[in-house]
Amino acid sequence: MRNRLAPLFAVTAAVGVALGLVASLSPPAGATRNSSGTYSLPTGNPVVPGTTISSTWANSTLGDLSTELTDSLSRSGKGAMLAPLRLSAGSVAAPALSWDVDPDTGLYRVGAGSVAMSVDSTQMQRWQSGADAGTTITGTASISGATTLGGALSVTGATMLGGTVTGNPTVTIASADGGVGLQVTGGPANAAGVVATGGGTGDGIQGIGGAAGGQGVRGTGTATNSYGMVGTGNALGVGVEGVGGATGAGGLFRPGTAATASARTNALVAYNGDVTFAAYGAAPTNVNSTVAMSNTLTPKSLVKAWARIDTTGGGSTTATVVDGFNIASAASGSTNLTVNFASAFANTNYAILVTPTASVISCSGTYNTTTSIVVTCRDISGSTLPFPFHNFQTGLARTVYVLVVGAQ
Repeated sequence: MRNRLAPLFAVTAAVGVALGLVASLSPPAGATRNSSGTYSLPTGNPVVPGTTISSTWANSTLGDLSTELTDSLSRSGKGAMLAPLRLSAGSVAAPALSWDVDPDTGLYRVGAGSVAMSVDSTQMQRWQSGADAGTTITGTASISGATTLGGALSVTGATMLGGTVTGNPTVTIASADGGVGLQVTGGPANAAGVVATGGGTGDGIQGIGGAAGGQGVRGTGTATNSYGMVGTGNALGVGVEGVGGATGAGGLFRPGTAATASARTNALVAYNGDVTFAAYGAAPTNVNSTVAMSNTLTPKSLVKAWARIDTTGGGSTTATVVDGFNIASAASGSTNLTVNFASAFANTNYAILVTPTASVISCSGTYNTTTSIVVTCRDISGSTLPFPFHNFQTGLARTVYVLVVGAQ
C-alpha cells in the first residue's frame, strides 16, 4: 500500500505548491484499533480539498497504517498471532471456525464452558466442563492407536472390539433389566467368543446372579444340537463348578421339554462317565434315618454294590463275579458264599438282597464286616424242616444276584 500511495502524494504535493497552498497540518496523533478490532485513522484525517500534504502528515499517517497492517493477520500465513484469536460463537450450521468450501463444518461455541465440532451442520463431538464435564461423540468413533483412560468408561450402545483387550482394572458392564450386559461373538469358524484365564487359584469367569433371582451365568446354544455351555478342566480340575448361595442349589438342570407321565426327557446326562457324591475327594455327609425326604437322591440311598456271581460246584471253591460293580471277589464255602467289596462301607448298617436264579433254593445275605458279606442258601425242594443249607462246593453250580444299599 505504501508503494501505491507514494506517487499520489508526490503529485498532490506538487499541485499544492503550484497553486500556492501553504496551509499545514499538525502532526497527527497515533491511531489504533479498539477492543472490537475497529481501526480509526489518526487525528488530522481525513484531509479536505485544498489541504497541503506535508511530509509530517504523510509520514505519520502512513506510519500508523504500516503499524496496523503489521498487526493484522496475513491471509497467506505470513507470521503468527501474537495474542489469542477470538472468534464469534457461531452455531452448528455456521461454525465460528470453518472452511470457505465447507462453511457448515467446523468449531463453534455451544454455551458457557462448552465447544463442539460440527460436520455438515450436525454436531459430531462436544467438549464441556462443569458437572457434566467430558467429551460426547455422536456417531462411530475409530481409534487406531493406544488409548489410555484415566476415569470410568461408560458405553450405552453397541461396542465392537477388534484387537486384544488387556489390563489390570475391574471391568463392570451393566444393562437394563432383561438386557444383555456383555455379548461376545467369536469371529472365524470355531473361534471362542470369550476366553478367560484366572490368576493363580482365581476363577477364569465368575458369574453372580442378580438380586431379583437372575442367573450368574447362562449359556444358550444356537445351532441345532449345540451346547449352551461347555466347561473344560485342566489336569485334575473340574470343567464346571456350581456353588449355591445360602441353602440354594449348586446347579439347576432343566430339560428343553418337560417330562410327562408317558414321555420322559433328560434333565442331566453324564456323558461316558459317572456321577459321584463326594466332598472334594472326602466322604460326603450321610442323611440321618429320621430326615423326611421325597424323590431325593442321597449318598445313602444309592445302590453301593451289585453283582452276578456264578458258583462252580462239583467240589470246587471257585466263584466267579460275572458282572456288577464294587465287588472285588467271591469264594465258595461248604454252606456259604463270601463276597468281598472293592470299597468299604462306613459301618455294618447296610441292607442286602440276594436273589438266586434257581427256584429250588432260597438265599439271604448277612453282613460280615464293612468289606464283606456272607450269602447262604437253603434247598427248598423237599419238605423236611428246617430246609437244609445248600452246599456251594458239592452241590450243583448256581447263579445268585447280590445287591447292597447303605452308607459309604
